[in-house]
Amino acid sequence: MQETRRQTIRNQILLYFLLGFSVAVVLFAVLEWLSQQVVTLELIRTDYVCRKEEPYVDAYQKYIDDHDYGLENSFELKKWADDHKIPGILITDKRQVLLEYRTDVTAYYTYRTDSVEAHLTSSFTMPLTLKGRTVDVFIDTGAVSRLYQSVRLACLMVSVLVWIVILTLGIRKVIRRIRLLDSEISVAATAQDLDLNHPITVKGADELSHLAFQVDRARAELLDLNRKREKREKERQEFVSGVSHDLRTPITIILNYLELAQRAQTMKEVGTYLDKIKETTLELGEMTDDLFDSFILNDKTKVSLLGPERTRSAFGDHFSELILMLKEEGFEVNTDRLDFPEVPVRFSPSFMSRIVSNLLSNIEKYAEPGSCIEIYSNCTDETVSFTVENKIAYQEMSNHGTGIGTRNISNMMRLIKGKSKVRKESEKLEYAMTLVFPIDRGEGEEGESNETEIVGG
Repeated sequence: MQETRRQTIRNQILLYFLLGFSVAVVLFAVLEWLSQQVVTLELIRTDYVCRKEEPYVDAYQKYIDDHDYGLENSFELKKWADDHKIPGILITDKRQVLLEYRTDVTAYYTYRTDSVEAHLTSSFTMPLTLKGRTVDVFIDTGAVSRLYQSVRLACLMVSVLVWIVILTLGIRKVIRRIRLLDSEISVAATAQDLDLNHPITVKGADELSHLAFQVDRARAELLDLNRKREKREKERQEFVSGVSHDLRTPITIILNYLELAQRAQTMKEVGTYLDKIKETTLELGEMTDDLFDSFILNDKTKVSLLGPERTRSAFGDHFSELILMLKEEGFEVNTDRLDFPEVPVRFSPSFMSRIVSNLLSNIEKYAEPGSCIEIYSNCTDETVSFTVENKIAYQEMSNHGTGIGTRNISNMMRLIKGKSKVRKESEKLEYAMTLVFPIDRGEGEEGESNETEIVGG
């Protein structure tokens, strides 16, 4: 989400405000023009103006007759308009203006169009007698002006209402997104078990969308943590099940040999059983050591790495020891493809010794006796790796075991900033463990750290 182009909620509301204002102005102009045309046509078509004007014409005629005024008495004729608060008077004879007086120069409708002006002296005029002379008079009573102003006010109210509706719809759109975010969070929070499988669907480029993005990211991270926790719990259960099986087997053997020793008739038989018990006890000790390592090795374990050193200096002695011990156990060892590239690496001597010990223990337990062990290396631009490959003793053995040794190797490799890979091909009865170390370029980079990668069927 780009912060630089974020559209704030305030800007969105301001945009709807300006949009509504623009629409209202245009709508007001259109409605006002149309309404004025309609009103004007209605005034011309009907006698509305004459009906409003007639009482004032009668009063004006009476005023003139009472005082016997003529056109020469223009001041008195105008004074009557002032006294009665008449906006304007127009006296004509055959369309010739004889007297024109306006107290309200802003009369809205007066001379609005040519058609209105023409009808002011024709359709809207009434006869008036001045000293025996009959003329046409039009008295502006203000009714038409008020009518136009009322229509204009109605157009303004409709435009303002449309403005408010557009602004309200814009605000409701923002509120609807807020409610959507609230409902999506509530769905996850109010579930019996925290339901994190529902993603947050609120999108956009404002503060609310940024909040939704952060909430959804937290949801995804928490979901990932839960999945990892479930995975670890499953592995733990499998681990405990496997460990209990592996520990039960040697203990059962020891108890059987002890019972046989109690029943032995000669000291030679007792010695034989004791040798078996000792051998099984040593195996049990190795298993408990592996189990202990699997518990103490975690991400909080502090490891001091040495180096950088060349690979031969860092790993040469450890692999020489592994090769020597494998040969002593009766295995053939092929190191034709084993090389120590001249690249710098960081390492931990103590962890390397324990890794080699776990490798040797796994080979002794599961490799085919007397088979050839392949040890080879590979180097890329970023990493250097060493692989130990062996034949599995038999099919049942390939599916047996707790994986404690593999787990320990994985944990130790992770702690020294490397990783381990397992390639297992049950059909070919092949098993290979690869140790991958990052090349130290002197830039303070840390190698890739993850769980053991298992490849194969």
